[in-house]
Amino acid sequence: MDKYTLNFSGGTIENIGCAAATIYYNNEKILYEADVVEENNSPDYCSYIGLILGLNLALENNISYLRIYGSNKSVIEQMNKNLQINDNNLMTLYEIATELMSQFKYIEFNYIKK
Repeated sequence: MDKYTLNFSGGTIENIGCAAATIYYNNEKILYEADVVEENNSPDYCSYIGLILGLNLALENNISYLRIYGSNKSVIEQMNKNLQINDNNLMTLYEIATELMSQFKYIEFNYIKK
């Protein structure tokens, strides 16, 4: 099994959101994508955007085995189906991420502290 990992993040500063995803192969950075997120969104929303960016990036590069690391505990717990989603905006992003996730042969989510 190839050793690809995805680190994703998202956050807000003064109502401006940002999201990023980095893919590593054997601990070496090989792919990166970032985006500015619409104003007035939560850190969870921005983290989901970072996750979706990373999942798309992996699929575009034919990566089918992926370990994912994120510092947003809520998003990791939701993707592991250990935490319920109560926000419709987040539910939409969760559904997109879940659909992308289904295209991998192996995928796992891990929480890392900031």
